[in-house]
Amino acid sequence: MLSCVFPELKVLDISSTNLKNLALESIVGNDNAGNDDAGNDDAGNYKLKIACPNLVSFNYIALAPWLPHFAFESLNSLQNAFIDLDDYNEDDMENERCHVLSTIFNDFREVKVLKLSEAILLEVLDPDPAHEEPAFFSTSFNNLKSLILSAGPGVCLMPSMLRLLNCSPNLEALAIYSPKHRRGYNAYRKTPNKAAISCLTNHLKTVEIKHFCGYANQLEIVRFLLKNGHVLQRMSIRLAAGVENQGKIISRIMKFRRSSSSVVLEFLDPKPVNEFSDYLFDGEQKNYNYV
Repeated sequence: MLSCVFPELKVLDISSTNLKNLALESIVGNDNAGNDDAGNDDAGNYKLKIACPNLVSFNYIALAPWLPHFAFESLNSLQNAFIDLDDYNEDDMENERCHVLSTIFNDFREVKVLKLSEAILLEVLDPDPAHEEPAFFSTSFNNLKSLILSAGPGVCLMPSMLRLLNCSPNLEALAIYSPKHRRGYNAYRKTPNKAAISCLTNHLKTVEIKHFCGYANQLEIVRFLLKNGHVLQRMSIRLAAGVENQGKIISRIMKFRRSSSSVVLEFLDPKPVNEFSDYLFDGEQKNYNYV
């Protein structure tokens, strides 16, 4: 369902016992939808009810700041969830989005694959560097096997990533995509000393980083994962096009301490993928340069 406008919409009810894949993008429900008023407070003031007991995959893309009020029923079959939100920095709207997303995370706690965009990672999971932990975020993803994150190459992704790793004890695969058109805006912060993270100690086997620019925040993530990934088997890094001093960046990474003696580092040539959604459906070609 793509770019649908439902004037005077109060409830969007999607119920089906046969539906397995559901994708919603830019669903608008308000009296002023035709005025292109993306900032209208009523734009997302409707209830989205989904009752699909056999639903396997759910993708939700909001290209405006507002979110509907979600009501999920019987999501026991859901395995793959993708949430992509537009950036928005108004405090009132941010608080509302945090509340809505807390409900979504709780309903998605059994998924095996979770994909999250930059707006969620920065505005929701890491809204304020002074806060040790977002008060609403208490979900545990005990069945999560694969986590895919999107954030600009200059973004300090570490705090949000640590929170997600801590609540995903059985995670086996981590992918980080850095859209080239997003530079990020929060400053570099050194990784705090943390107790051992279960998935890094026992389960995380593969790490993929797309569009790597060699920024301090990106290097810190690589350093941290190599140092703490005790059972890590492979880390692949695809360099962004136009990155200078590629040889120096690779040389520096190769000197990082590794807890896993069997981990293989792969450095891949640049590839022109510019959107997070494109990456999610990208057929990766095995064009590796081994170092």
